[in-house]
Amino acid sequence: PTLAHGDAAHEESEADHLLAASSALSATTTVDGAGPEAYAKLLHEDFSRWTAGGDMMTREAMIQGLREWWDAGMRVADSETEILFIKVVGDVGILRKKTTENYIDASKEAVGSFTGFASMVWKRGEAGWKLLSLDVTAAE
Repeated sequence: PTLAHGDAAHEESEADHLLAASSALSATTTVDGAGPEAYAKLLHEDFSRWTAGGDMMTREAMIQGLREWWDAGMRVADSETEILFIKVVGDVGILRKKTTENYIDASKEAVGSFTGFASMVWKRGEAGWKLLSLDVTAAE
């Protein structure tokens, strides 16, 4: 990962914690993942997501959409992630990554893939890192 300024051990440690939170979030939607409730636990109470169409989704809308996707049997079969940028300033973390996800349906059949860039703003609190904002754009 690219650290925004310096390679101090403290910055690396904080960046590692942020990366672990991001990985935990991604793991919730995999075949062996814990699903929407586990995903929701990693979202900040003021979470918002900007869609490719320019609409803002609230935390509740995001969880509901994920729950419908999950209940339909959809899962991330496998993924590949490249960390492009990471910066931690106090209790705020910024993470940009490129991810390719391959999806399967309830019958375990491949149903497509998506490659995109995620820009994430994380906020650290007493319960650890929570995702505050997410903006995903498709890679061209």
